[in-house]
Amino acid sequence: MKIQVVGKTKNLSKKECKEISKFFLGLLVEKKETKGKTLCIEFGKKFAYAYDTAVEGEAYAYESIDGTYCIWISSKLEREKQIEVLAHEIVHIKQFIRNEYVEANTEEEYWFNPSEIEAYGRTPGLIASYNKHF
Repeated sequence: MKIQVVGKTKNLSKKECKEISKFFLGLLVEKKETKGKTLCIEFGKKFAYAYDTAVEGEAYAYESIDGTYCIWISSKLEREKQIEVLAHEIVHIKQFIRNEYVEANTEEEYWFNPSEIEAYGRTPGLIASYNKHF
C-alpha cells in the first residue's frame, strides 16, 4: 500500500507516521489486500469535511470515490494521542478494505457499533505491539 502523509504536525515525522502505519496495517491485513491501494494521512487543525465539530479534535477515516483510503488527524493532539488515533483509524481502514465497516447514525449507535467496538478493542494491542518492536 502506498502511504502519503500530508499536512504538518510537530509531534510525528512523516517518516515515523508511515512506519507506524505500515506496521499496524501489517498486523491487520495481508499484503495482497492492499496491493495497488493508497492511504493518505492528513494532519491539520480542522477537518474540512467534518459534519460534526467533535471531529476537529480527533480523527476521521473514510474511503474516497477513487478508492484511496484517507485518515485525518488533528495536528493539535499530543504525540501519544496521535499514535492512538492512527491505530484506531487504521482498524477502520482494514474494515473498509474488507467491506466490514458499519456506519453509525447516532451517537448512541456509535458506542454499540461493531466497527467502533473492534477499533477501540484493537487499539491498545496495536500500540503495545509497536512499542515492543520499536
